[in-house]
Amino acid sequence: MRIYTASGRPAYRIEELDEPLVSVVVCAHDNASCIERCLGALAQSNYKRLDTIVFDDASQDGTARLVERWLPSLPGESRLLLSANNLGFVRACNEASLHARGEILFLLNSDAMIFPDTIGAFVRVLRDEPRLGVAGCKILEADERTIQCVGNRLSPNALGRPIGGGEEDRGQFDHPVDCEFVTGAALAIRTDLWFDASGFDEDFAPAYYEDMDLCLRLRAKGYRVAAIPSARVAHLGGQAYGAGSWRFIDLTMRNRIRLLVKHWARPKFFVAAAPYELWWMASWRSKRYRRASLRGYGAGVRQMGLNVARWAGFLRPTPLLMRRAMLPDSETDQPR
Repeated sequence: MRIYTASGRPAYRIEELDEPLVSVVVCAHDNASCIERCLGALAQSNYKRLDTIVFDDASQDGTARLVERWLPSLPGESRLLLSANNLGFVRACNEASLHARGEILFLLNSDAMIFPDTIGAFVRVLRDEPRLGVAGCKILEADERTIQCVGNRLSPNALGRPIGGGEEDRGQFDHPVDCEFVTGAALAIRTDLWFDASGFDEDFAPAYYEDMDLCLRLRAKGYRVAAIPSARVAHLGGQAYGAGSWRFIDLTMRNRIRLLVKHWARPKFFVAAAPYELWWMASWRSKRYRRASLRGYGAGVRQMGLNVARWAGFLRPTPLLMRRAMLPDSETDQPR
């Protein structure tokens, strides 16, 4: 792992010193077409106490060179981490988070653009509501008028249902929306809670459904999950694996079944999820996804095996917090 550091705006105003430090994690793989828009928006943030970590996941299109040019423009401190191997989104987020120094961790997709007041809105709500586990955004399309989602619901067979998706933003969701999960395109969580939860479950690597899994795990522990509409993000979407591509469909359907088995491997699965799955598979709605879902059932069987192995104590993944403690000193130095 190679680390490049840069000081942005080095001095904080006196009134900012009591504000929590926010670690912004941006993971990028071959995102030269959009990374500058992402970092340009971040540079305009009204909230300045930032510790920005850009994780370049073995890009081949010059993404890292563009990031290096932007580092000095970002508020607070900033670092570029270069991975020799392509880890995929899930593992890249976990790896990058090991270097976070802030009290709050903000995961931001490289194809997402924040508004100037986005991070401040996250800080206020996470500071004031200790039982809020994960905070999401009002996510807009690139036109900044059409809603992608304000939080999400889950169908009985773990299909995501975006709240407000496709509606024009007329202020109808200008209040916090409690939901089942928020998208990993832009979510904020207290750093200590992130490590308590051991970050994203790497069984969902390389991507998709890891955000749902994190939210479900924290809700099971009694934490709230909510979308905060004053925290807005414009999101291009589908840049990693191409929305609608076979790779995208294959990964989403595989991890959908894995999530079902992991969280519904109780009577609830047979009472609600299984009948709904059979109905959905037989309906026209699943036509594009049927083959990928059938492949996904194999991943579900594997997940059952992992569940049993962990329950029996044969498989104990290294907690993310322990991985952080094992980092060499050269990789945990504070940025200059």
